[in-house]
Amino acid sequence: MQEENIFEKIKEYRNKDYKSNNTTHWFEKEIELVKNSGNKFKVNGFGICANDKFEKDEKGTFRYYLEFEIINPKGKKEDLVSIMMNPSDKTNPKNKKIDSTVTNVLRMAYVSEYSKVIILNSFPYINGNGNYSAKNLETYPNANKINKKFIKNFLNKNIDKQDILLAWGGNVKNTIADYYDILKPYEEYNKIYVYNITSQKFPMHPSPFNQDKVNEILRNEKKLQKVSLVKKGQKIVVIANKNEV
Repeated sequence: MQEENIFEKIKEYRNKDYKSNNTTHWFEKEIELVKNSGNKFKVNGFGICANDKFEKDEKGTFRYYLEFEIINPKGKKEDLVSIMMNPSDKTNPKNKKIDSTVTNVLRMAYVSEYSKVIILNSFPYINGNGNYSAKNLETYPNANKINKKFIKNFLNKNIDKQDILLAWGGNVKNTIADYYDILKPYEEYNKIYVYNITSQKFPMHPSPFNQDKVNEILRNEKKLQKVSLVKKGQKIVVIANKNEV
């Protein structure tokens, strides 16, 4: 799959019947806002993989794009694009599963009044272990090249329609820093957000290990924080904008 094929698939999959395409689509997937709260919402969604469909076990393949439309959103904000490290093999429409990290992004998008969530990853190798996936950067240079080119063009085409949520955690050398120049235009438009910042000044990763921080956003409906970017060597750190905390 090439970069132009991903754009073609996005257009095609948005027009498909979500209910009848369970190899690529989720239909009315129910998500609980906070565990045991009883407050729920639903999403429709689809993903784009290198082999054009999700396999039973996706480990070792590539995912380039994930999109979820929030059914009956709280507000009218358009798109929230979350950039994370690598795709998890736990997200698969065949078993109607969405991994816990993506689920947390959907929850925060819902309370922040967005109507659509797009998940991009700094590298596309599917595996629940980010460090293991990072080791495959040099093994699959073509897939990573396609992914980076797609993200650059996708973000450039839609800067007026979407906000960015950085959520990659303690970023891995030689991956996130490559996206500094791509993200800079969004910073100029005050469109880059995090939900929290680590002690090392990285965008906090919304994994279950940080569930208490995620729940703080959900229960109090706190705003996402606008941030500025600073490139330090081969990593990117973030600084909260004044009056945005």
